[in-house]
Parts: sequence; C-alpha cells; structure tokens
Amino acid sequence: MKKNGTSVNVMAESGGNGCFNNILWFTAVFSVTSLLLESVKSYTVSQITALEKQFGLSSTRSGLLLSCNEIGYLSAIFFFSHFGGKRFIPRILSCAVAVYGISSLMSGLLHFMNPVSLPGEEDVFSNYSSQQSARLCQDSVHEHERCSATKDQATDNGRWVYNVLAVLMVLQGVGKSPRFSLGLPYVDNNSRDKQQSSLLTGIIMTMAFLGPAVALGLGGWFSNFPLNLNDTQLDKSSPQWIGAWWIGYLVLGSAALFLAVPLGCFPRHIKKPTVKDTTKSLKDDVLDMPRAVLRILKNPVVDCLLFGSASGLFFVGGYLSFAPKYIANQFATTAAEANFILSILELLWAVVGTLLGGIVTSRLRLTSIGCTKLTTIVVSIGTVLYSLTLVLGCDSQNIKGLGDSGYSMVNNTSCNCDATEFMPLCGVDNVTYINPCMAGCQSQNGTTYTGCSEIPGNEGTMGRCPTDCPYLYPYITVDLVSGLAATFGLVPVMMTIMKTVHPRDKSMAVAMSSFLNSFIGFLPSSIVYGKVIDTTCTLWETTCGEVGACALYDLPSLRYRMKGMDTGLQLLSSVGFFAAFLLLKYGVVKEYPDSEVPPTQPEAAEDIEKHDVQSTQF
Repeated sequence: MKKNGTSVNVMAESGGNGCFNNILWFTAVFSVTSLLLESVKSYTVSQITALEKQFGLSSTRSGLLLSCNEIGYLSAIFFFSHFGGKRFIPRILSCAVAVYGISSLMSGLLHFMNPVSLPGEEDVFSNYSSQQSARLCQDSVHEHERCSATKDQATDNGRWVYNVLAVLMVLQGVGKSPRFSLGLPYVDNNSRDKQQSSLLTGIIMTMAFLGPAVALGLGGWFSNFPLNLNDTQLDKSSPQWIGAWWIGYLVLGSAALFLAVPLGCFPRHIKKPTVKDTTKSLKDDVLDMPRAVLRILKNPVVDCLLFGSASGLFFVGGYLSFAPKYIANQFATTAAEANFILSILELLWAVVGTLLGGIVTSRLRLTSIGCTKLTTIVVSIGTVLYSLTLVLGCDSQNIKGLGDSGYSMVNNTSCNCDATEFMPLCGVDNVTYINPCMAGCQSQNGTTYTGCSEIPGNEGTMGRCPTDCPYLYPYITVDLVSGLAATFGLVPVMMTIMKTVHPRDKSMAVAMSSFLNSFIGFLPSSIVYGKVIDTTCTLWETTCGEVGACALYDLPSLRYRMKGMDTGLQLLSSVGFFAAFLLLKYGVVKEYPDSEVPPTQPEAAEDIEKHDVQSTQF
C-alpha cells in the first residue's frame, strides 16, 4: 500500500505519461487560462458606461471599482510567488483560477439579486435608474412631486450591489495574481532551451493580451442586448440604454472553472531538475523573502526596467479603463461600437505586437543588450506617433438649453423644467436640445416629439443631431500603430528581467515586476484618470438632489488632458528603458549565461549579485 502511494506521488511530482507530461500541452492550457484571467477586468471596462448609468457612478467611483481588482492582485502576488515558486505550481494555479471563476460567476448573479428592467413599450421614455419619466412641458411638476417614495430604497440597493461587486473584483485580483509569477518560471524551467522558453513565453503573453480583446468583443456584443433581455423601443444610442452587462460574467466565470480542472493535472516537474529540489521550511521562506527583494532591488538594470514598465503601464491602465468611454464621447459612437473598435485594436496589438516581440527575441537570439536597445527604439517611435492624438478629436456639440443658453428659453420657467435632465432631441432645424421639456414639446409619437414651441417647425426626434467629425479613423490608425510599438516590447523586457537576476530569484523578480506594475501602474491609474475625466464634465445628471453620472463632457479639454498625460507617461517609459540599455552596454550589470545555474545559499547569491553589479567601475 505504501509502495502504491509512493508511486502516485512520484508520478505527480515528475510527470508520468500522456499529454500532461509535455510543456507544449501546458503552454496550450495555460495560454487559454491566461486569456480568461485577463478578460473579466476588461469586460468590466467595456460595461463602465452601463454601470455608471444604472448605479449613478462618477468616473472616479467607477475607476475605484476597477482598482479593486488590483488591490486583490497586490495583496496576494508576493505570497504566491515566494511561497509557491518552490512548490506544486500547477495545483496552485488551478486553485487560483477556481477562485477567479467563482467570483466572476457571482458578479453576474448580482443582476438577479437586484434586477432592473429597461422601460418597455408602454413607458419607453421612463428613466430606469431614477424611476422618473423624461417629461414633456405639459407633464412638468415640482421636484418633490417627481421623487418617488421608493427613491431611497433604490439608491440603497444600488450601493449594496456596487459594494459587493467591489469585493468580488478584489477576489478576482487574488485569483489572477500567480499567473505570471508562477506560470512563466514554470515554463522557463521546463523548456528545452532559452530559445524555446522565449517562444513559449511570447505565446503565453500573446494569449493573455488577447484576453482584453475577447472581453471587449463580448462586451460590445452583449451591449446590444437590453438589460433584462425583453423587447424595448429604446434605441441603442439613447442615453437611457443599458446593455445586458451581467451575461459576460457568467460566460467567463464558467469557462475559468472548466479550465481549472486540467490545469491542476500537470506534474510538479515536466523536465527532470538538474539539481536536487530543496524545499525549505516556512520559517526559512519567510526570512529569505526580504533578502530576495533586496537582491533584486540592488540590480540597477531591473530598477530601470521596472520604472519604464510601471510608467508605461500607468498610461495603459488608465487609457484602457476608459478607452471605450473616451471613443464613444469624443467621436459620438455607441457603447457597442466603441467596444468593438477597441476589441479589434487589442486583437491586433496582441497578435502582431506581443507575438512578434516574442518571435524576434527568439529568432534573433537577442541578448539583454539587444532586448533593451530594441525596446527603447520601438517605444520612442510609438511615443512620438501617439502625440498626434492630441489633435485628432472633435469639438463639443452646441446643445441648446445647456448652461447659459437655458436662461433664454421661455420654457425653462413656464414648464418648470429640470435643466440637468439630459434627454437630447434633434429639432428639424438641425439643432440639438437638452430635453423635450426645455424645448417646449407638448406630445410624443414614438421617437418623435411634436408641439415644441422652442423649435422652428415645432418638431424634433429623439437623440442628438449628427455631427461632422472626420477624425475617428485617423485616431484609430495612430492608436493601432503606437499600440503595436508598445506591445512589441513586452516580451523583451520580461526576458531581460529574468536573464539579469540569479535563477533562484526569477519567480520573485517576475512577481516584483507584476507587483510594481500593478501598484504604481494599474492600481492608481484608473482612479487618477477617472478624476481627470470628471474635471471635464459640463453636465452632471441630478435626480432628486443626488448627483449621478456625467451626461456631457467638454471634448477638447477631455482630449488635451487625457492624451497629454498619456504622452508624458510614455516619455518616462522610454527614459527608463534607455537607462537600462546604457547600464547593460557598459557592463554595469551582466546577464546570467545559463538559466540552470544551481541555486545557492542567500549569502552566496548576494555575493554573486554584488560581483556582477560592480564588475565594471567607471
């Protein structure tokens, strides 16, 4: 009996037979898993506008919701990387993916905890979030009469769902935290050689980068479905429209749970280790953790690469968090169209940019010097090109009834209209009016308003008037090319980090890269960008005295502030990569020639690191 138990343990440790004892099969399963682990946050990004409308969120609050994912990620990354790097990596990854899948499923089920319906045919112009109607002039009443007794209950329910979703986003961050810090060293340690390792790393990172593209594509698709999946006469361009945001969480969560099973079936070692595996006690691991961190931070090349990556990812995190919203507002597209545009960009960035970076690094057998030189050149070119987005945008549309123009409208007082209610209509005079009440409309027939005293011709149609802005496609082209330049450098930077630290510190180095990229980049960027976006708001929706989401933005200010910040961050990133190139070129730090250098004692490793850093004196 003991012999059989020992055989099972040995088989689990070192492989056994079949496809689970193959690094290519692991790469295939882990690549698809990485795609899913990068999907849910991006799917949330695609539904930001819907969530803001339903729960009355500002961009700052929605940015905080996205940052909750990074809070969970940061809280677990060091724990997984330091204590999991010397243990059964596939099983740890499997458990983490299961946590991710369960929390994603629960995010979708929140819709059934507090269901909300879009208005049907009989109340097509009612406001689902505030339980009030878009008023005509003859329907106008005083503010206290319009606020229903159920307002407080609806507000409390919205806050409850928001808080629970924030907790679930934290759990999703915990679930995805070990994907690179454990998965990539596992691939590197079990690959045939460095060339295969570079190629497989490029494939995994490419698939991971496809995650946002898939998520945004799903988001664009589900945004076309009404929230409650029932028929409605609302148009997708209507300010009241909300897509079925909850379906995507159910789909992605189920897929993650399905993949967690085969991921846990891979052995601890696919390739027989060249040195004896010496798993230390928990006490030794805890004591060695700060030493490992210090060893890595003493490496100036790694410091420069981390600075460059964090600066670039601050831009990436902020930009991607609000990219669909930016495109929809700047170029007057629907949320579904903006999501589809960004999904195509993400797809091309992943397939062409990230994969090409891995292939070039592998085929050209680039050293660390070559990797940093190539990254510096490509990222600098992308930064210069991206600066063109400062001028590629639209002017704000003139809306009658907004701001000072509302005081000159007779119906502002005679109809007792709410000047903060944004239900735009396009008059037959090709002028956009803020809402039917301010336009003096007396009746409606479907999407047509009639008897509008403020409109020459007395008639208008629901929605804004078309605008003539020719910059959408030039913007997409510039964004595509500059994004390809940025994603091209992901694999070379990651390979340089792993080549310039001692092999025993590879897991911790990747973890520190992920931690700092998240802590300095993704965590604060959503909040900062959300705050910047809020400063450009010209009209806040106010319901019964409570400020909700922003209805209109000053488009030139939005463009200059967002794109100016983007360009500055990319410049900092280029400086960091260039500094790393100089340090390697002049021999301040040298890369390790073989990834299978036997692990040393902490003191010996520190001596090696010190010798490498000080090998050349200026």
